[in-house]
Amino acid sequence: YHGKGYLNTKFGFYLGNFVNGVISGTGLLRHTSGALYRGNFRGGRPDGNGTLVMEGGEQYTGNWFSGKRHGQGTLLCPDGSTYSGDWSDNLADGRGTFLCKQGAYMYQGQWTDGFPDGEGTLTFLGGRKYEGIWRRGR
Repeated sequence: YHGKGYLNTKFGFYLGNFVNGVISGTGLLRHTSGALYRGNFRGGRPDGNGTLVMEGGEQYTGNWFSGKRHGQGTLLCPDGSTYSGDWSDNLADGRGTFLCKQGAYMYQGQWTDGFPDGEGTLTFLGGRKYEGIWRRGR
């Protein structure tokens, strides 16, 4: 099947484009958990630009590759914390900025596998800074 269509399964529903019967192109996917993804798909998975909103309020907007956060993106957490920067395999990886809820502190720098790792700067609300090399968040 080619073109726009609707697919309903035990896991949720999809509304959008199909290519050769496979979810591809732009669409909207709502999981039974309440999660909602709106954006581009390839081969039945999020791929390209898109936004995922989880049931608990967490929201990621940015690039996807083969169903995972990959490339540039921004994560907004329900508590108000944000991470904006590079992603790989669903984890913060590369350069990025984490801003703690209510702005108590901000980390800007390198990330590896979801942890501050490499050169970075931690800045506290009062202006105090720590600049240096981080290893797995320490």
